[in-house]
Amino acid sequence: MLGFWLVKGGLRVESMAMRFLAAADGMPDSNDLRWLPSLSLGRDLGPESRLTLSYTRRIDRPTTEQLNPLQTIVGATTILGNTGLRPSRTDSVEAGYTYTAGTVTASGTLYARHLADDIVDYQYAAAPGDTALVSTVENAGGGTSAGLDLAVDFHLGADWAVSLSSDLSHLRESMPVGGGEYDGALFTHLTKVNLTWTPEKGDSLQLQAQLHGRSLEAGGTRSGYQSLTLSYGHDVSSRLKLIVTVNDVFNGVRRVTWIDTPQYRERSEVTVPGQIVYLRLTYKLGGDNAAAP
Repeated sequence: MLGFWLVKGGLRVESMAMRFLAAADGMPDSNDLRWLPSLSLGRDLGPESRLTLSYTRRIDRPTTEQLNPLQTIVGATTILGNTGLRPSRTDSVEAGYTYTAGTVTASGTLYARHLADDIVDYQYAAAPGDTALVSTVENAGGGTSAGLDLAVDFHLGADWAVSLSSDLSHLRESMPVGGGEYDGALFTHLTKVNLTWTPEKGDSLQLQAQLHGRSLEAGGTRSGYQSLTLSYGHDVSSRLKLIVTVNDVFNGVRRVTWIDTPQYRERSEVTVPGQIVYLRLTYKLGGDNAAAP
């Protein structure tokens, strides 16, 4: 405790060693050590509200696919990994406020983040005037994001529960394009709606909708998309539960990419077939908690 503030600090130390079994020139072994500090302060402003302040540092390491140096040719595009990729790093400062009254909980978080070594997809012409492209990944020069994350949870009677959230943000990044730097900026959002209906004990129907805004790409932008998921759960018995989930009900995950660089221009559309029905049965082992005294 520091006066009225509850203070928490943390330090995560992470080390990753990488060795290429089929070693060659330009593919040295590496050992990456990172120190990731965090600090949070919290204070109750009253019985129903709370203020929090925090700083965190995190990293996202490249995947094995992004590191893979072997060439894969798809049509007129050569896909090539980058063995020199560094982990992307994000330093984040946040200020949050939470208010709870009865069946309603509302929260808002202001944040500012600094991105370094962000890993981005990067395409370039294999040679001047060549129609063949090389698709690889690079560490971007850096960038910033700032925004407001809003959320509210409330109950409409005993049967209905609603959760709404929206992350509104402004992004700015500098990315390598054609031997130079591309500076991109845009406003975007990620909005989620979660609706749960419980008509009777042991039965529940849940609707989850997501609306993704535009995103930055090396040399351009990518459109957002929307998806809707329905899930139904039924208690067959005290131990056995049936869950049916329909993913992407309207098969609406479609993304359009616009690229405009000194070397080439691109407009591509990708439709991701994600309309899938999952059927799951779960069985609980052990004693019956309901029968416990």
